Amino acid sequence: MDKTYTAGMDRAPDSVWEVMASQWAKWHVPGLGRMATPEEIAAFALVLASDDHPYTGAQMVIGGGKTAHAG
Repeated sequence: MDKTYTAGMDRAPDSVWEVMASQWAKWHVPGLGRMATPEEIAAFALVLASDDHPYTGAQMVIGGGKTAHAG
């Protein structure tokens, strides 16, 4: 989550941002309890763009387990 897209956080010191982001993730990303790193998002995108997946026709959610729940 880029802090420029969160209301009022664009001028917050990095230390405040890190605490806020960590607390937000604990409540909103129950699978891993943290937000994905830029490297994790990039790795996911590269896998989908690779020749191993030439026909990807689904919407993919990178949610750290948020949508993976027992029914």
